[in-house]
Amino acid sequence: MRKETLRMDIVSRGRFPKEELFRLVLVDGVFALDPDQSAPGRGVYVKRSLEALSTLKVKKVLEKTHHAPLKEGELERMVSLCQTKKPFAS
Repeated sequence: MRKETLRMDIVSRGRFPKEELFRLVLVDGVFALDPDQSAPGRGVYVKRSLEALSTLKVKKVLEKTHHAPLKEGELERMVSLCQTKKPFAS
């Protein structure tokens, strides 16, 4: 039996299965969405919920923890993915 892969949500600090999280990767000084969850480099994870995304924006979690902003338009893309319940739309 295979063990489920858990990752920590940067907003709530809770542990969730990878399938319930967005992965963000630092690229050229800004965080970008990693739809395949396989881009090189260290990534951070955010729960796929509107509440978590709102907290990410309001509290500026990425700026405080990693001193880098979220790429322009990525938050809106993640919100639309949460609302449509699709895994990812490349």
